[in-house]
Amino acid sequence: MNSLANKNADALTEKNTETPLSPRERMENAHNRLSKIRDTITSRMLNLVDEVALLEDAGNSHIEIEALLQDCGYTNDQIETLLQFRERLTDHKEAIKAGNIDFSTVKALGLVDDRARRAAFMDINTDPSVGAESVLEIARQLKSNAVSLEVKFHEASQQAFRVAFEAIALQQEASFRAKASVLFQMMRTYGRRCRYARFTPQRFHMLSTSDRFQPFFEKLKELKNRIVKLSRELFLELNSIFPDCAKPMPDWPALYRTETVTAYLAQAHYSLDVMSQGEFAWSLPGEDTPYYRWSSLQAIRFLSGIPPRENGSPARWIDPRMVKNLNAFDISAGVGGSALGVEAAGFYMHGLLDGSESAVSTLRTNRSRWNVFERDITLPVTEADAAMWRGTNRRAANLDLVSGSLPVSPWAYRGDGQGELFTSSVDYIRNLTPKAFFFETDVGFIAPRHAAFRQALLKQFRDLGFSMRIWTLDAAKFGLPQKRTRVYLVGIQKEFAPDLTPPRLDVTKGIGAAVWAKAFPYLSEFMRQLLNEKLGGATPLKKANVRRLEKKRSEDQKLYDKWAAAWISEYGQHMAPDVGKYSMPPTGKIAAAWTKVGFDATKKPGVSLGDARLNRFKSAKATVRNVPKVRLTASIIQCLQGMPPDWVLDSDEDVALQQACSLRPPVMALAVARRIHQAISGQSVNLKDPKAREITSGRNRLIPGFIIGQADHPDPMGHLVQGWADLQYEKARLLADDSSGDND
Repeated sequence: MNSLANKNADALTEKNTETPLSPRERMENAHNRLSKIRDTITSRMLNLVDEVALLEDAGNSHIEIEALLQDCGYTNDQIETLLQFRERLTDHKEAIKAGNIDFSTVKALGLVDDRARRAAFMDINTDPSVGAESVLEIARQLKSNAVSLEVKFHEASQQAFRVAFEAIALQQEASFRAKASVLFQMMRTYGRRCRYARFTPQRFHMLSTSDRFQPFFEKLKELKNRIVKLSRELFLELNSIFPDCAKPMPDWPALYRTETVTAYLAQAHYSLDVMSQGEFAWSLPGEDTPYYRWSSLQAIRFLSGIPPRENGSPARWIDPRMVKNLNAFDISAGVGGSALGVEAAGFYMHGLLDGSESAVSTLRTNRSRWNVFERDITLPVTEADAAMWRGTNRRAANLDLVSGSLPVSPWAYRGDGQGELFTSSVDYIRNLTPKAFFFETDVGFIAPRHAAFRQALLKQFRDLGFSMRIWTLDAAKFGLPQKRTRVYLVGIQKEFAPDLTPPRLDVTKGIGAAVWAKAFPYLSEFMRQLLNEKLGGATPLKKANVRRLEKKRSEDQKLYDKWAAAWISEYGQHMAPDVGKYSMPPTGKIAAAWTKVGFDATKKPGVSLGDARLNRFKSAKATVRNVPKVRLTASIIQCLQGMPPDWVLDSDEDVALQQACSLRPPVMALAVARRIHQAISGQSVNLKDPKAREITSGRNRLIPGFIIGQADHPDPMGHLVQGWADLQYEKARLLADDSSGDND
């Protein structure tokens, strides 16, 4: 032992007494290491090329190879390069190896023609720093050199004329915007002075009857005349630049949704027309209705190019309540967790399937208007089944999303895939023909041991016309206080695929904020208010009201409140175990995991008022350590899963516990469904907005066909557009009636 210690000491002494490297030696060593790394990068790329060639020689199609590479995490650019290498670059493999050419440069070499490729390799041999951009530039130069002198002169003349006309257009634009800026400033001054004069009827009467303020009204009249004159000039210029910019006023909201610039031009055209004729008095043109709001001041600001003040949320986000309702169908609904999330994401649940009698009963108890079918998902799907589920109305004919929460056990640790339901799901997608679908399962699904099954499954979905994605999402980043990671298999029709991106969010919270309201049912009003302020974001009460509530507490309530505060202090920031992977009641290591985060998983009675276990808090020196645990109940699990508190589970406590553990958290389904909704509808919602993640039981939600207002309309923004159009048509009708009455 001593000899070993002496050797280590000698080695350490030698290391410390080594002669330090000179700057030149350090640079030489770094150069050698970097060169080896570059060699390794090229060698590994060529190894990939060889692997792809082996697959091709074995008879695998490019579609199969592409699916395999995607599953291994390669990007689309890398896949494209590897698949085209054999056809275009096999003869240059040795040159690529000798030149240590990187992936991006190899891709560029595959894109250019043979002549440019040969020239590029010559340059690479001369200058190793030649990269992808240089290769593409070589191709452009060679293409340009192949053009005759006459053609070059022609293109040069065309370019010269384009530059000249662009300069003229820029001058015209600058002149137009300068005039619009002057008009905007005059309009803003005019509006401000009008508001001052007519702030109250008393002020207006005082100003208008006083000789002292007559210069004020004269200046206001002069300002109006200047606005009229400049508006007339800009109106003529706008008509010459945009001759078709005038649009009927009832169409403005619809245009604003799809062609915002056209809508602004139409508003600016109308505003200039009205102001050029002096048809405004104490307010500028504009309207503010429950359906639509527009302002001539903002329309002229648009023409001037003056940027608006930075306030509010980004323009690409819309209010979560304003998204259009699409149609969804859940083929493995459980007790409704996933369906509630999909519904909150802007989908109307057209139907739900599940093979469990208790789950179906729970769904029907909570949402009697949902179309719930009890059915084993493994049974083959017939055309008659699909027709019954879809119905025959227009909404059924346009199914947008199919979702499902498939079992995790076939893919969990040491799972061999037995009992999987993906194979059955292909049949449902084939018959229901949605625009998109997603299925949730265990993260073990993407393990290498399941690669063969996974590739075959992806191929079946791709053959049905879907672009496939595999997302791995951590529930803790979406505000769910448990260690829960799941895989989501997402498919979407290829026309919508470019707009589909995975959900991104990083909002974490501990178990305290999720469970306190259910975990401590006997809290005093005083402590309930304090916790609601701290954990629930409630508005603080006045100090006098807080003191009044504090005095109302009994001695037993004070002890109970101290226990609740101690428990939250000790465990409130912890994360619960993965609820979905534990059976109830838990035993052994699973029970210990729950105990570690403050829960009692046994069936012992929970802590109540007057409980002897709370006597320890009578002492002022009581610590927060080893505080009594909270009894783990179905309602607690329900809170940890993010389910609405009024969602009723089975009356039997053991069955309710199993249901609470097996349900899929709604917020995760919401996050995935919102991305799919965005790709299909183009309507973006900010997931960071708490309103965008709000989950309700939806018992009061009306079904389409019984709509009574905007909030219940399947297309709220469309409802506003139609309301505005109806209002404008009614105003036009009344105006026409008045005109005909005057003629009479």
